[in-house]
Amino acid sequence: MGRSTHNENRLQRILTAANIGYWEWDIRTDRIAFNEKAESILELFPGGFDGTYRGFLEILHPDDRLTVHRTMSQAVKNGSEYQAELRIMLPDGEFRWVKIKGYSDLDEMGNIPIMLGVVIDIQEQKKSEDALRVGETWFRLAQKATQAGAWEWNMGTDQVQWAAECFAVFGVSPGA
Repeated sequence: MGRSTHNENRLQRILTAANIGYWEWDIRTDRIAFNEKAESILELFPGGFDGTYRGFLEILHPDDRLTVHRTMSQAVKNGSEYQAELRIMLPDGEFRWVKIKGYSDLDEMGNIPIMLGVVIDIQEQKKSEDALRVGETWFRLAQKATQAGAWEWNMGTDQVQWAAECFAVFGVSPGA
């Protein structure tokens, strides 16, 4: 096995272990190819994706298509890196959050014939962010309903921070 093949195999195992897939879009032929991990993350099954840029946009949540198209078009136009968080529509009608990141691969004439990138499953991250937002909302509502205030003292800096409700409990104006 040559050194190049060995390194490619190692990279493939590392990407798989990190739950990261990769893809390549040949702009000249309008063909998008995903590795097996990307296909798994995107739940692309045989016949479920035609391998074109338009086909890629069609598997996106309708609300994300225009933003992704603009981001990708800008990257092609400027030869810049890009990233987007987007939702993939799954065969069962549900959706999955993924992050795509990549760059334009310039040829010797300065043209962009190929874009390369990775796809990362961020579904669990998005669920955690949503749960945190819900928890923060409930906490604020509970503080308000019970007229309880929260405060924090950073002993290292001797700084004290009061939440808005704490000022109200003590009848003090913020900044006083």
